[in-house]
Amino acid sequence: MLMDTLHVITCLCLILHQAHGHLRNVATSNPKIQESIVNTHNRLRQQVNPPASDMLKMEWNTEAQRNAYNVARLCSFLHSFPSQRKITRPIRAQCGENIFMSSDETDWDSVIQSWYDEKEFFEYGYGTIDQDEMVGHYTQVVWSTSFLVGCAVNYCSDTDFPFLYICHYCPQGNMIGKEHRPYESGRPCSTCRNSCEGKLCKKLPGNKQNLDDVQKKTVG
Repeated sequence: MLMDTLHVITCLCLILHQAHGHLRNVATSNPKIQESIVNTHNRLRQQVNPPASDMLKMEWNTEAQRNAYNVARLCSFLHSFPSQRKITRPIRAQCGENIFMSSDETDWDSVIQSWYDEKEFFEYGYGTIDQDEMVGHYTQVVWSTSFLVGCAVNYCSDTDFPFLYICHYCPQGNMIGKEHRPYESGRPCSTCRNSCEGKLCKKLPGNKQNLDDVQKKTVG
C-alpha cells in the first residue's frame, strides 16, 4: 500500500514538473521576461499611426501579474470577471484583459505582436473596418492611459491549445464609446505634463497629480 502511494505521488510530481517545464522560457516570474514584456508594449506604443500625443509609458505591476496568474490557472479560456481584475497600487483601478491561446509555446514578443497586428482592421477615429475581425486586443495594447501591465501564462492539459497567455492592463482600456480613439492623436508627448521618453509620456515617481489625471481620463 505504501509503495502504491509513493508511486502515485511520484507520478503526480512528474506530471507537475513536466507541466512547469513547458513554461520555463515564458514564465513571468522571471524579471527578464517581465522587462521584455514591458519593452515590447512600449515599442509598439511608440509606433502607433497616427502618432499619439498622450501615450503613457508602460511599467510592470506585480498585483496585475498576480491577478493574471490567478485567472490563467483556472484554464477557463474566457474573459474573467471584473472583480478578478482590480488593483490597489499605485492606484485603485479596474483592469482590462487580453487573452492568447496556442498549441505550442510562444514567446511573449510574438503574443503581444499578434494583438497589435489587429491594427490592420482598425481605422483611427472610426473603429473596426471589418465586423468579422477583432480589434479590441490592439486597442487595449495602445490605450494611452493603460500604463500598468502584468501578465501570466499557464499550461492547460486536455485541449488543442494548452498554452494560455493573459495580460492585465490598468487602468482598463476599451471604454464604451471611446473604442475608436484609444489615444489622442498629435505630436508625440505634446499633451504630457511630465517628461517625454521615446515618444512616450513618462510618469514621474510620486506624482499623484499625474495618477489622478490618468483616472479621470479613463473613467470620464
